[in-house]
Amino acid sequence: MNAIGELVRVKVPAATYESRQQTGWKFQQNIDAPAKSECFLRIGVHDVSSDRVGALEVPLAAIQAVSAADGGT
Repeated sequence: MNAIGELVRVKVPAATYESRQQTGWKFQQNIDAPAKSECFLRIGVHDVSSDRVGALEVPLAAIQAVSAADGGT
C-alpha cells in the first residue's frame, strides 16, 4: 500500500473562485500503478478554508495508462 500527499495553495480573485466552484478545479498528478490489477485508486480532498472533505475510489482498470511518449514518466 502506498500513499502520497500534496498541499496545493491557490489564491484567486473572488469572481474566479465562484466560477471554479461551478466548473470545477483541475489538478494533475502522475502516479505509478500496476497496469492490470483489481485495485482501486482512492482520492481524497480537504478544503482547509471551508473544512469540507470528499473522497472517491476509481478502479485502476478505468484509468488510461500514459506512456513516456505521451508525457508520462
